[in-house]
Amino acid sequence: MARAVERRTDLQAAASRVIAARKELSLANREIIPNLTVFGFYREEAGGRDKGGSDITGGGIGFELPLLDRYEGERQIATAELAQAQLDQDNLQREVRLQVLSAISAYEAGRERADALSDAVLEAAESSLELTRRSFAAGKVGATAITSAQNNLFDVRRDYLDALGALVTAGTDLERATGGLLVMDSRGASQ
Repeated sequence: MARAVERRTDLQAAASRVIAARKELSLANREIIPNLTVFGFYREEAGGRDKGGSDITGGGIGFELPLLDRYEGERQIATAELAQAQLDQDNLQREVRLQVLSAISAYEAGRERADALSDAVLEAAESSLELTRRSFAAGKVGATAITSAQNNLFDVRRDYLDALGALVTAGTDLERATGGLLVMDSRGASQ
């Protein structure tokens, strides 16, 4: 799960959307705080300094109070967008958890099936075919017994290959769910 959270770009994007929505809400809340402005001015009185005029300098502080427009709509929209982004992030995290758990379950089942059909089962089917051939050569069984033993060996091989294919598919699904390449040890445990 930790790897999926670290690696999945869709989870990272969802977290970024939540952060952006929080900033948008913060900005909307700041709109009701008055903005202070400081200003200054300089001007010359009629005639200028050379002809008896005077220079006038001044300054002041001003601010706007949002009495009629309290930006309630903007704040409600930002709050709703934040709630939606958090809900989307939670849903995506839940979906990723389900994908990872499902992929782990499928991988473990594929590993168990491949282990169950491993070398011992294949060797038993091959040994059975060899014993049947010897019995046929000794005249103790008919040709149908050889055909049956061969079919059994083919079925065991096919089942084993199907199990390996399912294991590879499950490993691919697990990598996709966690967002990256996984390294498995000889027992199939993730590293």
